[in-house]
Order: sequence, then C-alpha cells, then structure tokens
Amino acid sequence: MKKLLVLLVLATLGVVLVGCTLISAPPQGNNNSKDALAIDSDLIGTWQNTPMVSSGFTDLYHFFGTGRFVFAYSQYDTEKTMIAESGAWSISKDSLVLEIDTMYVLENGEVAMRLYEIAEIREYAITKPVLDSNAANRLVMTIGKEQFWQLSTNPNDYLNSSYKDF
Repeated sequence: MKKLLVLLVLATLGVVLVGCTLISAPPQGNNNSKDALAIDSDLIGTWQNTPMVSSGFTDLYHFFGTGRFVFAYSQYDTEKTMIAESGAWSISKDSLVLEIDTMYVLENGEVAMRLYEIAEIREYAITKPVLDSNAANRLVMTIGKEQFWQLSTNPNDYLNSSYKDF
C-alpha cells in the first residue's frame, strides 16, 4: 500500500512539474518577431518603386490580405512580353517570401495567363514601412535592394483588370 501511495505522489508531482514547464516555456514554431508580424498588415495595399504617382511606368506590388500578390512590371519597356507575376506572399523574419505560380504575358496584343508547373520561390530582405518626409509622408519600405512607396492601402487600386483572375 505504501508503494502504491509513493507511486501516486510521484506521478502527481511529475504531472505538476510537466505542466509548470509547459506554462513557463516560450512558444515554439514560428520565429517571427513582433516587428515582422506587424509588417504583414502594414504591407497590404499597392506599392510602387517611385515616390511620385506614375502612370504605369513603374514596378508595382499589389499585396492582398488573403496572402496573394500581383507584381506588375513597368510598362516603360515595350519589348518585354512578361508583364506581371502573381502568387502567394508571406513574411518570414525579415524576409518577404514570394511563391510565384502565375505569369501574365502579352500574346498578339492580348494578356494571357500562364500557370507555372512548380511555383517559383523568391525571397527578399524587407524593411518595415516608415513615413518618408521627402515624399509627402507616404510610407516607404525596401524590398530586396529597391525602395517602394505605398500608393494605396487597397490592393485593387491601380490593378490592371487583366490580373484579377486569381
């Protein structure tokens, strides 16, 4: 009987110790910092690679709250046949991860959508958006080595209707 009582006490202590350890242990898994998590919501909208509003002659990111994006290439290069790419986006630590699954190309004067057989993964260093006092206090961030200014908090603004198929 004493052995049973000792085993019961030890088992209870073990459960209490394991429970205390689980409560005090830091969460595991996703290693995103608070700053990286804040970038997720700050990123939603339309961003261009020039501080002034332009008429299609800049590169544009459209980040949606659904985790999808469209990247539209500048229309300045009229020889370029790939005009946009789209896919899923996420933030991992201080990096923007793009999983590109669709491209938009010009064929005979029309926009055609092409799906990648295997998504192409691209990863870029990213900074948290901050106000740019030199650009009428518009938000600016760096993606890779290039700066992008926020045109709108609505990613559908300035989005070519040909890219809305996703």
